[in-house]
Amino acid sequence: MAKSRLASLRTELETRQRRLPEEIRRAGAQHEREVAVLKRLEAGPRREEIEAAKARVASARATLALCEIEVEQSRQLVSEGIDSQYILEARKTRLETQKNSLREAELNLAALEAGSTPEDVAAARQTAEARSADLAIARLGELDLADLRSQQQVREAELQEAEALLRQAEARQDDLDISRQQTLAAQAELRRADADLRARQVV
Repeated sequence: MAKSRLASLRTELETRQRRLPEEIRRAGAQHEREVAVLKRLEAGPRREEIEAAKARVASARATLALCEIEVEQSRQLVSEGIDSQYILEARKTRLETQKNSLREAELNLAALEAGSTPEDVAAARQTAEARSADLAIARLGELDLADLRSQQQVREAELQEAEALLRQAEARQDDLDISRQQTLAAQAELRRADADLRARQVV
């Protein structure tokens, strides 16, 4: 039983030692990522980000204007029998896609110019705190390892004690066997003595 408990504990300890560094690394990376998100929200958008967003809006508007011109040209060419209806429909589809792209760029710019809302910052702070708690829990695994090592030492001591008791029991068994042999020899010697005595009494 002592050997079985010790083997089980060693297996658990090896498993925890193998997994713990990766668990701590993953929890640390998640924590750092969420803290970075929080800091970015608290600081608000950089001027360069806003300028880049404005440039994307301007580019999307210019592309939209070009798409509108292409659609009008295609309509005229279709009416004159020069262009196909398929080309016109393809250009209409591209026009609608570009309208969506412009809308997305405008919304992104508006969000950057508005900055982070208090709700966004509060949510990011809560997430960062949760990841901090996860990291702390992962690091508590190191204490678990120390506890497991202590338990291993106790189990090893128990095993040594059990083995010592086993050796003592085996030694007592050997002594018992010797005592039995001595008893049998003494009994045989007594029987021989009784036989000699009876033989002499007969004479």
